[in-house]
Amino acid sequence: MLERVRTPIGVLAIIFEARPDALPQIAALAIKSGNAALLKGGKEAGQTNALLFALLREALGAYATAFHLFEGREAVEAMLKSKDIDLIIPRGSKELVTYIQKNTQIPVLGHADGICHIYIDDTYENSSEEALAIVLDAKLTYPAACNSLECLLLDKKLSAAFKLKLCQELVANQVELRLTPSLYQLLESQSFFQPSLCKRALASDFGYEFGAAILAVEEVDGLDAAITHINTFGSGHTDALLSKSPAIFERFFQGVDSASVYHNCSTRFADGFRYGFGAEVGISTGRMPPRGPVGVEGLLTYKYRLRGAGHITAPYGKSKQFMHESISIN
Repeated sequence: MLERVRTPIGVLAIIFEARPDALPQIAALAIKSGNAALLKGGKEAGQTNALLFALLREALGAYATAFHLFEGREAVEAMLKSKDIDLIIPRGSKELVTYIQKNTQIPVLGHADGICHIYIDDTYENSSEEALAIVLDAKLTYPAACNSLECLLLDKKLSAAFKLKLCQELVANQVELRLTPSLYQLLESQSFFQPSLCKRALASDFGYEFGAAILAVEEVDGLDAAITHINTFGSGHTDALLSKSPAIFERFFQGVDSASVYHNCSTRFADGFRYGFGAEVGISTGRMPPRGPVGVEGLLTYKYRLRGAGHITAPYGKSKQFMHESISIN
């Protein structure tokens, strides 16, 4: 009988910056999945990390030896070179994640950038209030989050009135707009135009994670142009389409190469808790699994178990045939 059995990955190294809440979240998932964990937090929260870790060890009792807390830059360098670590999970800035990815041969789970887009097509012309609510939620509920909106794409077929209303409300909410030439020209003559909040976009504004109340805005000529823009400048994190057409969304879903692709909702839903995973170890933007928000399932691998009774392969293909059927193990 052949079985595929889920197993822990092994030893996890979690390197996180000034977010001590990452410690109990990731420790809980490591416990649930049966993994050991080496934890390295930022010095800014050193005392908090130490207190949380002491509580963790107290709760684990005899199993506490599977978890260790480290401090100092030297600990990071040692982890990156270790032969005993099976997976590194960085949580923090782009600089931290990129440095770790470039300086270790150990598999790394995570993402360096969260460059999220929303594309609004012309079928949303009569839903400006809904579009505005989604865009404001995606940009302003937590601008520094990796699932925050960084680039808004407006279909050229949308009316000037639609575009003006959307931009006016963004400016009223103190969002700095980085506008391509046609949009800048459209806004420049409006009473709500503010030079400090309405600026000409630079090429470098696209594909950039602002992490603040700043939004790049561009017009695109249809769905295919939007998909090309997203796949060129996005980071594979989360991208959304606002459209009244399910068929258009299916084309968008198939064309956009991101871990999460949404229809008529905010990019801020890209989160392990909101997906029902409970805690999350982070978000993975690679194409190989795990992809997107990573919960306990992402910390498990599998191996195959075959039970025999003196079986050998030689008779098969001659006097015997392989007969594959599913067997209930309940």
